[in-house]
Amino acid sequence: MNVLIIKTDLKWCKWLGKKRSASMGHAETKNSKNMVGGTPWKRHYFGAIGEKAWSILTGEPVDVKTIGRGDAGTDFSNGTQVKGAYQRKKPNLLIPVDQYDRKIAKRYILGWIKQKDFGVVVEILGQISRGKCDRVKRFVKKGDMNMKVDTWLISNTHLEVLNLVGDLKRMMKGE
Repeated sequence: MNVLIIKTDLKWCKWLGKKRSASMGHAETKNSKNMVGGTPWKRHYFGAIGEKAWSILTGEPVDVKTIGRGDAGTDFSNGTQVKGAYQRKKPNLLIPVDQYDRKIAKRYILGWIKQKDFGVVVEILGQISRGKCDRVKRFVKKGDMNMKVDTWLISNTHLEVLNLVGDLKRMMKGE
């Protein structure tokens, strides 16, 4: 399932990404260090793009108030944590170990951010419950696979493709 992010939304995502980064003093955090060649605010920008795509699909607003250390583990009221990845190859879901331990979500959504001639498209690759994450996650030690911090890797093959109508209705009800 693909979501087009228009230029005005991209500008808004950039504003939100910079706001979130500024709330941390544009610090080189453990998460931003995982981004090769990126400025500290870029990871927040990509996160905002993923969240905006999910917001477009569900109609639920993006949280613009959460700043500093981040949210309590969910980006949306129904226990959903959205991760946006900007890579050439189909990404896996990557969650820093310390973030996974302190931020408890019911489910994770992975959006693949792709630059196109006409703008940005986010392909929602799928979802995975926290319980299934616990069963299939693989530990990647700092330094392995160019990771800057200890990370849980969940292969994109473990993601369940979303049924747009059925799954979204259940998620909006909090199931």
